[in-house]
Amino acid sequence: MPRNARALPFILALAMATPAAAQDGGLPDWVEQDPFSNEEDDPLGIDRSDQLERVSPTTVEEEAHAPIPVQRGEVLHAIAGVRETGHEVDVWLGHGMAVVEERMRFTSSARYRAELRYRLAVPDGASLAHLEVCSPEGCREGLIEEGAVEEGGAPAVGAYDEALRGRSARFGAPVAQAAPSEDDAGHAIWVRAAPIRPTPRDARAEPSLTLTARWVVSAPVRGGRVRWTLPARGRDNRIAPSVLRVRSDTLSHGAIDGIDAVERPVERAAWEPAEVTARMDGGPAVQAEAFRVACAGARCARLRVVAAPQPVRPRDIVLLLDASPSTAGSARGRIAPAVAALLSTLPSRSRLRVVAFAARAEPILPSPTPPTDVPLMRIARALEGEMGSATRFEAAWDTVSPWVRESSDPLILVIGDGGLTTGAGARRALLEARRSGADVAFLNVADRPSTPGLRGAAETADVMVVDAGVEADRAARGHGMEALEERIRALLAPVVEPRLTARIGRRTVALGRLRAGEERVWEGVAAGPVRVLGVRAAAPPAPLARALADR
Repeated sequence: MPRNARALPFILALAMATPAAAQDGGLPDWVEQDPFSNEEDDPLGIDRSDQLERVSPTTVEEEAHAPIPVQRGEVLHAIAGVRETGHEVDVWLGHGMAVVEERMRFTSSARYRAELRYRLAVPDGASLAHLEVCSPEGCREGLIEEGAVEEGGAPAVGAYDEALRGRSARFGAPVAQAAPSEDDAGHAIWVRAAPIRPTPRDARAEPSLTLTARWVVSAPVRGGRVRWTLPARGRDNRIAPSVLRVRSDTLSHGAIDGIDAVERPVERAAWEPAEVTARMDGGPAVQAEAFRVACAGARCARLRVVAAPQPVRPRDIVLLLDASPSTAGSARGRIAPAVAALLSTLPSRSRLRVVAFAARAEPILPSPTPPTDVPLMRIARALEGEMGSATRFEAAWDTVSPWVRESSDPLILVIGDGGLTTGAGARRALLEARRSGADVAFLNVADRPSTPGLRGAAETADVMVVDAGVEADRAARGHGMEALEERIRALLAPVVEPRLTARIGRRTVALGRLRAGEERVWEGVAAGPVRVLGVRAAAPPAPLARALADR
């Protein structure tokens, strides 16, 4: 009998049995009467034990999903679909500091709520002052951890994770946490934030998440200018380019990489560093300020004295070039560009004499020479000579002391790698040079900082030391002399306050010599009255007040 014919009675029984089965809530009779139930090729796969009448569909919350992989870029760590759509940077310069506010906007095309981690590159010495996270549901102040960073840059588990597991983060405003970090790429602030919800497809919809981080870094006046670099964030195809603005109440010509950033913002790719500059124009010859802020339950103060820039005056320069073997590294190729920067800074009526020295000294230009007539090639060749393996200032002093005594307003400038063979001879020679009426200064063009031996000897003899390795390297690579010239201008500037002091409670604190176009700063706990140059401590202006208090 054909199979289709055998099925005909079953279909008729199905039509008659279904209503009855529906009334008693049990299995339909057609299941009981299915002639194929015991066959291996049962097309329905249903038997008496399946209890289909009791089965209900699962909800979305009950669905089980495999963990969604996190895509880890150089900057952004999040699941696929999360990306940064805007990155605004507002730089405020004033009072020797930079207050930087970065706003990061994120959207998500993913189906589920997600968490993100973001590496925010900052300069060395920057401190996070404030963190805020916002979504369409509201805003919340973020948690700032100090040093609580696990391996890989993720802030340690703490209050953030507890809040994230709670109902407030799931159904209300988002939560965020940040902590400082340092890795092979440099200094950074790692930020965690969640949840970032799926963004509506409406193009006019608000971002799913907005992070605002405000951090503070020192931005001193040197040579009459402020200059510092905002580091590159990194190469990550899910982050937005930077849009930067520069504002200041006390400085002019705010710029990014030499482009005016006051009138209109400047855009930079995320993998490009941005050099922030501004200029100090005029103002009082010497200006002092003293601010009081609360710090960790105590009373702290910040004192700052700044002098207006003045033109470099003509001087008799005795230039000592370090030719010791230690300069054969990074410093050797930067000495000649440093000399070129010096020559371009000096007035035409200045006069130079040049000596190369190590364990012994050899004159290169023994006669007073105008800056325009100094032969740079001859100087570069002289640095390759063999003069011993030490850096003995006393050897150079024996050669140049007669020149110094016959000079007018002499300056002895040593350009090298920040090293000095210390001892009684070096200290005695430095003191004799100072007593002869000469200013003495050291310009370090190496990557390393000046050695403690040089710093100690310089402090004893009241000698100025400037580390300018970064600026010298930039000049040696042909990327501009301006930054190096500013550091050299600080060495040539006239002294306007030879012994600057401040009164902190019952103590008198020495701030050192103040030169034109430079500043001196003191920060610390101050329980008693605070005063510098007759100025008493007061509350700082906004936005400096918020930055100092938060950090």
